[in-house]
Amino acid sequence: MADCANYFWDKVTGQDEALASLRTSLAADSLAHAYLFVGPAGLGKIHAARAVAATLMCAEGGCGDCAVCGRLKRNTHPDFQVLEPEGKQAWLVGQIRELTWQANLAPQEASHKVYVLRAAEALVGSAAAAFLKTLEEPPRDVTFVLLATSVEGVVPTIRSRCQVL
Repeated sequence: MADCANYFWDKVTGQDEALASLRTSLAADSLAHAYLFVGPAGLGKIHAARAVAATLMCAEGGCGDCAVCGRLKRNTHPDFQVLEPEGKQAWLVGQIRELTWQANLAPQEASHKVYVLRAAEALVGSAAAAFLKTLEEPPRDVTFVLLATSVEGVVPTIRSRCQVL
């Protein structure tokens, strides 16, 4: 695994403990299958998710200059997806089923895929139930990063299957 000091890690500030945990996991090739990044808006949670993806996908570990890093910056890399709830106030079960189907496909370019789910607090009801099986038995080449503003706002069954940072 390439050195985790990279362009994307530098975009996250004030989260030394969380970043150290992620960097240690990446360096030891022991990344969790699912993370719950918690904190207020503007904290850099999406940048941390991109840093994980860049470390896994860029030959230089996240140089910030290559084609892979460019596509990660623009959210156009096929193996890095940032998703938002399509429902007015919650994730739709059909949206989660589509995510599960896609997650079980092989990566298109990289050896690993990263899915970022914004507004994890909105993952409730049948959508949360549909996502549990995937979180319990994830594809080995997929990492899920759920973003939330509070731990308490995330359904306990979802929260318990993620490493919280």
